[in-house]
Order: sequence, then C-alpha cells, then structure tokens
Amino acid sequence: PYGKAQYLQLAAMFPEGHPYSWSTIGSMADLDAASLDDVKQWFADYYGAANATLVVAGDISGADALEKVKHYFGDIEAGPSQSKRERWVAKHSESRRDVMYDKVPQSRLTRAWNTPPFGDEESLALDLVAAIMAQGKSSRLFKRLVYDEKLASSVTAAQQGFEIAGMFEVEVYLKPGAKMAAVEAIIDEEFEQFLKKGPSKAELQRVKATLFAAQIRALEKIGGFGGKAQTLARYQTYLGDPSQFKADLQRLENFSRKDLKAAARKWLSSGDYNLEVHPEKTYTAAATGADRSALPSPGNVPSLSLDTPTEFFLSNGLRVLLSSRGAVPVTEMAMQFNSGYAADKKDKLGLASMTAAMLDEGTDSLTALQIAEQAELLGANISAHASLDSSIVSLSALNVNLDASLALFVDVLLAPAFPEAQLARVKSNWQDRIAQEESTPSSIALRRLPPILYGANHPYGIPFTGSGYQTTVASIERSDLLAFHEAHFSVDNATLMIVGATTEAEIKPLLEGHLGAWKNFLPTADNLHASALTSVQPEATPPTSEAVIYLIDKPGSPQSLILGGQLLPATAWPDTYKLDMASDILGGSFTSRINMNLREDKGWAYGARTITIDALGARPLLYYAPVQSDKTAESLRELLREASEYGGVNPPNDAELSRFKSSFIRSLPGKFETNGAVLGALAEIVEFNRPLDYLTVSQQQVSSLTIADLLPVINEQIHPEQTIWLVVGDLKTIEPAVRAANIAPVIVLEE
Repeated sequence: PYGKAQYLQLAAMFPEGHPYSWSTIGSMADLDAASLDDVKQWFADYYGAANATLVVAGDISGADALEKVKHYFGDIEAGPSQSKRERWVAKHSESRRDVMYDKVPQSRLTRAWNTPPFGDEESLALDLVAAIMAQGKSSRLFKRLVYDEKLASSVTAAQQGFEIAGMFEVEVYLKPGAKMAAVEAIIDEEFEQFLKKGPSKAELQRVKATLFAAQIRALEKIGGFGGKAQTLARYQTYLGDPSQFKADLQRLENFSRKDLKAAARKWLSSGDYNLEVHPEKTYTAAATGADRSALPSPGNVPSLSLDTPTEFFLSNGLRVLLSSRGAVPVTEMAMQFNSGYAADKKDKLGLASMTAAMLDEGTDSLTALQIAEQAELLGANISAHASLDSSIVSLSALNVNLDASLALFVDVLLAPAFPEAQLARVKSNWQDRIAQEESTPSSIALRRLPPILYGANHPYGIPFTGSGYQTTVASIERSDLLAFHEAHFSVDNATLMIVGATTEAEIKPLLEGHLGAWKNFLPTADNLHASALTSVQPEATPPTSEAVIYLIDKPGSPQSLILGGQLLPATAWPDTYKLDMASDILGGSFTSRINMNLREDKGWAYGARTITIDALGARPLLYYAPVQSDKTAESLRELLREASEYGGVNPPNDAELSRFKSSFIRSLPGKFETNGAVLGALAEIVEFNRPLDYLTVSQQQVSSLTIADLLPVINEQIHPEQTIWLVVGDLKTIEPAVRAANIAPVIVLEE
C-alpha cells in the first residue's frame, strides 16, 4: 500500500535531471530495460576503492585493522575519478498538489518541503522542529489531529537530510470519514503559529532530551542503523569527517528557540508539496596477493561470555533478575507477566494487546500528554506490548534520572486509569489497524492461518497479530481493561528484569521504595490466566490436519504471499534446539535451501524462509514466501519438494550443519551487544522457565550437534504432507494453476 506515492512525490519535488527525482530502487520499467552489461558497467564505474568508505568497528586495534584492510582491499583498483555533486536543494516558491488513488485502506496526506542537505546546521535545527510538530504524543500535531480532534490515526514528521538536498515531511493517515480540508486547516494553523512564535521553552528542552537520548542509545551498538559504524560511515561519506557527529550533538544542545524559528521561517514558509492518496472506489460489475579463490578463514572468535543473572526477591515476593553490565549510562528494565493474547476470551480478542497499549494513556494522577512530556524531559522511554503468551512493560532510563523515571514507570504500570475518552480513540485507531492488516497480504495470512492450524476453540486459534477482530474490539469496554489488569498484572504473575550498570545492593532499595508496597496477587477464584493457558501447556499438542491449500483473493496483486504451517512441540520441549537448527538449514537464513532455491536459483521470490514462533503450547513451523503471481503453483511445489526431500533423499549434510553452527556461535557475542538485547534474552528465560545459565548452556548444546542428532527430530516432527498452505494473491491468476498442480485439496476462503 502507498508504494506508488514515492515515485510521484520525488518527480514533483525535484526537477528533471536531479538525482533525487527518481526512487533509488528504480522502476519496473528501468529494471526490465537493464541488461547484464549495464550492471557490469555500473559496477566498473562506481565500485572502485576511491569511491568507497570502509569502517572497521569492534574489538580490534587500529594497527590490526589497517594491516588487514591493506591486505584484503589494497589491491582493489581505485576506479574512475568521480565528480562530487554540488548542493542542489531545488527549493520551490509556490505550493503544489497531486491527488492519486490506490488500493489503500485509508486516505493519507504527505506535505513536504525541499530543505538543506545533511550536515547543514539548519537541517539539524529542522530535526528539532519535526520532533516538536509531530513526533510523539506531546507533539503539536499529534495533540490536535489524533488526541483532540480525532481526525487522524497517526501523524509523523521528519527532516531527511541527504548529500545534496533534503526533505521535510509531514505524513498524516486520516480516520475514515475525516475531511482532508479539516486536517490541512489544523496543519496550516499549527505551522503558522510556529513560524510566528517558534517553540516554547519546555518544547525545546523536551525534544533536545529526546533526540540526545536516542542518539546515545543508538551509539551503544557497533553495527546496524544508527550504530557506531553506520554513524562514522555516514559522516565520512557525506562530510569527509567521521567525527563531525560530536559537533552535531553539541549543535543540538546549543540551539535556541530563535534558531528553530528562523530555520522554519526560511524553509517551511513556502514551496510546500502536497500529495493526497485516497482509497480506490470499488465497483461491482454484473456478472594483493590475497587469495580470492576462497573467503578468508575467520580468526578465533571469543565465545559468548555473559555472567549468570542475579536472582533476588522483594519483600512482597516480586522476583527480580539482574544482569550487571555498564557499556552506557542507561538502565533497561522490563516487567513481564505470564499472560499474553492467548489469555483473551474469544469474545474479547485484542484485550491483552489493548490493555498494554492503554497503560500510558493516563493514570490516576497523570494524563497521557503529561506522561509523554515527563518521559521526554527525563530522556526515558516507556513502552508496553503483549505477545502470544506474555505481556511486557518496559523502561529505558538514563542513569542520572533513574529514580524519577522509575516512579513514572510504576505509576503507568500499576495505576492506569484507562480513561473512556482515550479508550474510544484507541479503539477507533485499533479498528483502523485491523483494516490495514486486512489489506496487507502478510498480515492477512497471519490473521487467517492460526484458526485453521489450531482450530477455532484453541487459545492459539486467533490472529497472530494480537489485534483481534473488528467485532471483538468494538465490544471492549473500560471495565474489561480494568478486569484484565487486575487479574493478570499481579506480583505472583510477574518477573522484573533489569540490565544496567548497577548491583543488587544498589538497586534493591530503590525497587523496594517504588514497588515494595505492591500487594496485588492472582485471585484464587476465576483465575483468568490459569484457565486460559491450561490447554496450551507443552503436552497439549493439537492434532494436525492433512494438507490443504486455502486461497484468499487479492485482486490485481502482482505477487502471491505463500504461508504454510504445521505444528511442532512447545518451546519447552528438550530437543527444541535441534529442531531450530534443522529449521535454520531448511529455511532460516539467506543461504538456507528454500531461499537459495526460490530466490537465487529460480528468481521467483525476493526472499523465502521458514519461521518458528516460540510458544508455551504447540508452536508453529511456518513457510513464508512472497512470489511472482505466475509462479505460485510452481513455488508451492518447490517448497513441498524441499521439505519432503529434507526428511528423505536429501537430508542435511555435515557442511551445512558446520556452516550454520559456526554462524550461530560466532554471532552470539555481537547478538548481545546492547543492554536491550540482553533484556530480551532474560525475557525468554523467564517466559519458558529456562535455567538462568541458559545462554551458556545453549551455546554448548549447539556446539555439540551432529547430523545424527538432527535426523530423528526431522523425521518425527517435520511433516510437509500435513502442512496447511494459505495463499493470498490474485485468484484469477493463481487458482487455475494451483488446482491443476494437484498438490492438495484447494479451498477458496471468503473475506
């Protein structure tokens, strides 16, 4: 959805010949016209050493890095000289507008201005303007459009600085029935006020703290978007100075209200481009010496070294797990409850997820906006979500503000008011979200497959998005949220996990002060948690049906989404690690069999894989493959063949197992690079009742795996002949071929 909009927007905002006037991924016409020689010439022209930036980040000395870089990269040709493009903002003086219609569930407005490039001081100032206008609940446009007027499901703003130009964008998803003119009038009014008066002192302080905290958290990582390596590479590539990010952090701190007002008046007072995207109306017609022959052998990689977390209990019996580590002055903590959306009653599906989402919509003493403002001033992040078998409320706090942040966290956690006005807004937005899910093939599949796979009466026979159905969400009332919170958010149903630079002696008194008085315990009668989860304990594995192919019509779709599923033993099964490794070899990574077949060999899919979802009860093994519509039947046949041969004539071999074991073990030290990653691992230990030294034990288990370990679990547990297949695509294109393939009985599901 909305995929066509970018092409129209870029062509309208930048003149013909400007390098930003087309999408970086090109168009289908461009790709169809390109030849192999074109690709080779592009590589020869631009992939030279003198046109590249290489960042080596990690546990390595500068001297060692330089030596290895010289050895492996020193003999790469510099390549043709490249001319550096000059700044070309292409600012406009008049407003412009396009209106388009597409297969989308709700209307969207994008308002954008041509702005200065990355590295320009005014570009950084516009980052702060964007945060004030439409980033977070306390932003001006969120308050007006989403919170007060309820004209929009969401609104965001961002300054995107590139090498020679930038774009400042405001994006609004309108509520069904909302008038575009009313939305634009509010945007006009809020920007007019900002251009006249600039930000308030409180707004400026809040967004400075938020953006600074976000940058600090991002720099905790070595790799990934926003991590150390990417940050250094970006500043070197765009500005020729990898250390310039430090100056930008100082610039951020030094900006005044006057600076932001001046930048906004200069760049956002004229020349806006507006793009309206509306749902199509539907009509119903009647009837260097380096050896390049092989990859370099990796050196000795240190094994994962994580201390076993400390376990202790507060005076009220609350269990606490603490992992002490101090890479950055940030403490991560999460309260995990042993109740997820599998605990929802069938007529209230979506309740667990909505309860989590409503926690920060107001407490007995604070409104939602006050919660957001306090969190931003503290540089804290509070979030909550439900998964299949658990609910988690998380806090990320700067150590200097930990006490105040913890107080806010506990208020949100234990004293939610679930105000009626906010519930009405959240329910309405929730139903918009369900409509979005019902328009996206991958979400359609995740909503429709579980009830078929598990059966409608099983706690897992529900949409795996956790959002419920339109009818069940409509029935949720404030009393339902209060009852769910009372029944499930209890001391004896919870574990508090903490990762940060602290000790039990330091943190326990603080926790006692904020949580020691919490005395809510699970009710002895009508225990919603226990009654809901009794049927999904590890021994309760629902029977698996014979193979069936279900088709769901997505008219005009150029792709088909294939999602196959069968049931496996629960995550707590002792041989789960063997089955996970078997799944990885079959389809768990880029080099796995399924992806190499459908993507690399056939070219029918951008990516194909297997996925196992952890669960307290029987968990699903999923086959996921978005494929060309005209290759749907062939792709189904290939998936079935790969899975069938895996347990027969073509089992995993030693080379595959060695490669995947090595990948798993070597990735572990980097996998737990951040406090948040360690917190996630603790959450899994708690949810599945694993030993506290599980991370060390699992490394040893995988290291010792042999083919002889894998074959029995493959033969016993992977049953392609019993897999349920669900395909979302253009029925006119795919149905005849799928039926003719005679793979399994075919059933067409109605919307």
